[in-house]
Amino acid sequence: MGGLTAISLAAERPDLVRSLVVVEASPVGDGEDAEAAARDIGAALRAWPVPFPSPPDAEAFFAERFGGRLAGEAWAAGLEQRADGWWPRFDVEVMVETLLAASAQPNWADWQRIRCPTLVVRAGQGLLEAEVAGAMVAALPTAQLAELPEARHDLHLDRPGEWREILTRFLDSPAPPPRTER
Repeated sequence: MGGLTAISLAAERPDLVRSLVVVEASPVGDGEDAEAAARDIGAALRAWPVPFPSPPDAEAFFAERFGGRLAGEAWAAGLEQRADGWWPRFDVEVMVETLLAASAQPNWADWQRIRCPTLVVRAGQGLLEAEVAGAMVAALPTAQLAELPEARHDLHLDRPGEWREILTRFLDSPAPPPRTER
């Protein structure tokens, strides 16, 4: 969701965006696949054992599900305490509808309107396919690609040191001149 929002903002309001980092997201609309993906995500969210009795219980669940202590802490930090335990701060049905609406249609027109330096980051074990990441870079003269082959979708939690290196290198580098080939 964050990547799709960032793409739209960079396209619609370039005056607000100096550079763009898109992690594990793309302008590809999935049509029927978007419905299946939204259903699968909804089923996964409904399978959470909520309410969690305590933050440590939530951290343990998320660490096992999403790959380690950092992931467990980050996901548990998104919970809120209610009278009967710890719950997500979002409604699952609203999340599923929002995901479906955001990913059902392709957004290549917005992608191609981006003019700022752009970094596409792909996790080797994530959701963004290598072919799609390559097409994104090929379609946008200001884009470059970075990959973390061993990382999963939440690469900032899965490989924080490597993520910091990639991000720092991109942000510290002078803006490359746009490529002219199309």
